[in-house]
Amino acid sequence: MNKDKVGRPYLYPESFIRFVATIRTAYGLRYRQTEGFLRAISEHSPKIRPADYTTIWRRTLQMKVELSSIEDVSELTVILDSTGFKMTDAGSWINYLYGKNKNYLKAHAAIDAKTGKLIGIVVTGRDTHDSEMGVFLVEGVAFKVLIADGAYDTRDMFNLVAKKNAVPIIKIRKNASTRSLGSPLRARSVREVKKIGQGMWKEKYEYGRRWRIESYFSAVKRSFGEGTTAKRFDMAQKEVMMKFLLYDQLQQLV
Repeated sequence: MNKDKVGRPYLYPESFIRFVATIRTAYGLRYRQTEGFLRAISEHSPKIRPADYTTIWRRTLQMKVELSSIEDVSELTVILDSTGFKMTDAGSWINYLYGKNKNYLKAHAAIDAKTGKLIGIVVTGRDTHDSEMGVFLVEGVAFKVLIADGAYDTRDMFNLVAKKNAVPIIKIRKNASTRSLGSPLRARSVREVKKIGQGMWKEKYEYGRRWRIESYFSAVKRSFGEGTTAKRFDMAQKEVMMKFLLYDQLQQLV
């Protein structure tokens, strides 16, 4: 880790910083609280040298947080959706009482409908459109079926599904045109929905499977909270990413 490093060498390996970041995520600790946690551990294990909170913050800022590559599964059924995380740990009543602005992050995720495994995750500001990140998440994934709500009803998304020779189970907007308008696959989907009705369409394609990603989001928030202790946007992004990666790792242990 210190090879070719300019200046003072690192005192703590990357694995230790990841361990500390995991503890922070699991228990919702602030940086000073994390330092106190490490000091308490060091009293029982002298080999552990506690890092101060500024070192923890600085090294966490430098740490890469990314999902490990998934196995190539050609028959994959992918579910797409997004959910919000507050950039505060205060409750809604406190925000209302003191008139604080609600600053949200948006977590865009893709999971395997069969196993519930996380396939892709990206965290953005609240104004980023779902469909834009949806294309980004799955364009490098080999899938046969894509399930998503009406937020992903765009030509770009349908054209990506067509390119993959896959089946789109994407809820169509009520006012959708039956003309192709740059996406023949979307036009066919619109015509089918208008012909058999939304209810029959949902039953035919088992659109209800989308509940799995809603349950996934709920589990992540119940386990690690729906807010962040970080106030800086880039650090809050990493904190939300860590919530998803940690939950995914715990799932694999079950």
